[in-house]
Amino acid sequence: MSIFRQLVKSLYSTNDIAKFRFQGIGKTILYVFLLTLISIIPTAYFIASDISKGVNTVNEVFESDLPSFYIEDGQLSTLDEEPILISKNDFSLIIDSRENISIIDTVNIIDGDGLALLKNRAVYVSNDNEQSFYYSSFGDISFSSDDMLNFINTFDSLLIIIIPVFILIMYIFSSGMKFLGITLLAFIGLIINSVLTKKITYRHSWILSAYSVTIPTLFFTLMDAFHIVLPAQFVVNVMISVIILSLAIQQIPNPKK
Repeated sequence: MSIFRQLVKSLYSTNDIAKFRFQGIGKTILYVFLLTLISIIPTAYFIASDISKGVNTVNEVFESDLPSFYIEDGQLSTLDEEPILISKNDFSLIIDSRENISIIDTVNIIDGDGLALLKNRAVYVSNDNEQSFYYSSFGDISFSSDDMLNFINTFDSLLIIIIPVFILIMYIFSSGMKFLGITLLAFIGLIINSVLTKKITYRHSWILSAYSVTIPTLFFTLMDAFHIVLPAQFVVNVMISVIILSLAIQQIPNPKK
């Protein structure tokens, strides 16, 4: 039976899940990788879309409206004495070499995401949360508006590499967490096995656990796709997995006396 048919059967048949316990561990590992891949699709799509949109927006703002500035010896210099505010597509850029605007006002002015280049620091704002970076912390460097444009254009051209690498890292991390969760669930399976007086090994319990997480994994994948966040998501996930695992173990025939 292919792992795709197993995925479908794991959605409705605990009896079939119970039968999967005799298959090879390699096929089960492949199934876990497939399940993880499916689970990260919505998140990967939204992250890739947000990164691409954000970089394009920043690129548009900087290319069309960016005034001339220069950073040297940890200080920002511009020809304009008054603060400059540029906003486009929910992204704001503030350039204030005289630091007439306070940090608090900077966060209040920026609606959504934005960047403020102040006299001796840069402030990045996202959803009212700010993080400051002092120019001096980067050492004795000189940086101009032209350098920033070149950096943004280079970063934009590298997105075709950066985004897949980021998604790959996310997939590896998610796979590790999925394997860890299944491993812990398999120990719970042994406890359930002792209560139901069935005869399964830890290997069997691990395989059963891998298929028992199918329903909660796909359910929360759909929730992610529609941006729906449920309360106590982790607890619900564990409870559903344990219930399905219990039903699958219950389907196993009792050992002959």
